[in-house]
Amino acid sequence: MKTTLKIVIYLLAGLSMLPQSGVAGEWGIGMAAAYIQPPHTGVDSDVRALPYVTYHGEHFNLDLGTVTYTLHQTGTMKIALEGELRFDGYEPQDSPALAGMAERRPSFDAGLSLARTDSTGEMKIMILGDITGTHEGVEARAQYQIPYMINRMFIAPAVGVSWLSSDLVDYYYGVRANEVTGNRAYYTGEAVTNIFVDLAVGYQISERVELLGGLKVTRMGKNITASPIVDKKHDTCAFTTLQYKF
Repeated sequence: MKTTLKIVIYLLAGLSMLPQSGVAGEWGIGMAAAYIQPPHTGVDSDVRALPYVTYHGEHFNLDLGTVTYTLHQTGTMKIALEGELRFDGYEPQDSPALAGMAERRPSFDAGLSLARTDSTGEMKIMILGDITGTHEGVEARAQYQIPYMINRMFIAPAVGVSWLSSDLVDYYYGVRANEVTGNRAYYTGEAVTNIFVDLAVGYQISERVELLGGLKVTRMGKNITASPIVDKKHDTCAFTTLQYKF
């Protein structure tokens, strides 16, 4: 998988944790810089500059690789259709340790989410399944975010857990029989639970200009870290972006 595409989805994953203004029909454009360190063996960290485009409407929201459509919303509860690109794959040339492996392709996963907001923060649960026939797996995710507003600055720490089905883990982290070498054993992925923490920050420079940044670290479960093509326990992303809203 191309490194630029990896960075896009990691950036979007971090930005999805940020509080949204809720203004109907609001577009945003800007530039972003992102750092990622995926868990696969020998895959180097990378830093890239990327364009960034968003749209936030009354029911429909778009963040390049993520789509949300609100089905029902009250003062404290929201039910929505969710869709997001998954770029957890790789190409054999990404690392010498992956030479001879078949490419693992991106997918588009879709499903439902339920979010409940109270005076302290937001609890969100979502279930997503592959609708492209790529990994044919499922992810269930739960996260709790506590936003703080201090004048023009907001800080939004969050913690969460994600469960990945065996089909999903096996596709992206398994080693097939025809991919086995003297240094790479056969491996069948099993369902796994990952834990992640996220810290997103923002500063409202003006009514239209906003500076955003954040860090997300995922602790991979043992059914991923035991794979012979994984040599790291954490999946890390950091980003910053300057956005103009109109």
